[in-house]
Amino acid sequence: MLVFVPLVVFSFICGTVVSISIHDVVLPTKCEACRVLVHELLLRLNETQSSDTITLGSQGNSFRKVKYDRSELRFIEVFHEPPLCNRMLKYKLHKERKGCSRFDKTIPETQKSLSSLTEKGVKVYMDIPLEMWDKPTVEVVSLVKQCDSILSAYEGDLEDWFYNLQNEVTVLDYLCRDRVLKDLPQGEHDFV
Repeated sequence: MLVFVPLVVFSFICGTVVSISIHDVVLPTKCEACRVLVHELLLRLNETQSSDTITLGSQGNSFRKVKYDRSELRFIEVFHEPPLCNRMLKYKLHKERKGCSRFDKTIPETQKSLSSLTEKGVKVYMDIPLEMWDKPTVEVVSLVKQCDSILSAYEGDLEDWFYNLQNEVTVLDYLCRDRVLKDLPQGEHDFV
């Protein structure tokens, strides 16, 4: 059996045919980029959470103990080791979804269906080679770039939140609502 998919990808889900044009590129909004950044930040904070204390100082100087959770070491591990935004390169674009949920680390249904067809021996022809199916899309690469821009522009604010305000305000409100999106018209983000 031979399947040719030039401009449109077909997915057979629950007996219906869903067509998705692979040429429609909808870049992430600032709101989506900020929310995904916050999601990854919270995941990374959870991964590095520890009640340990670390000892700071150098030979000959006095030593002091600091809680790891509020330490500069953790800040660096969360934001820079590895770079936080690079984690987004694992995201896949789900064109069938809206808003931030378009970006997820799970494999999209369309890609699952096409992969299943190829595993069964069906030849599927698309505008992109099979080996590029798992590469980041234009939208995901744009998401990473926007994340980098947000981190660069608001690094001082994030440091302030990390060291002083974590227990007082959510990072979503502090970064996205109160800073990144505050000057955008209401229709350009989904905060109420």
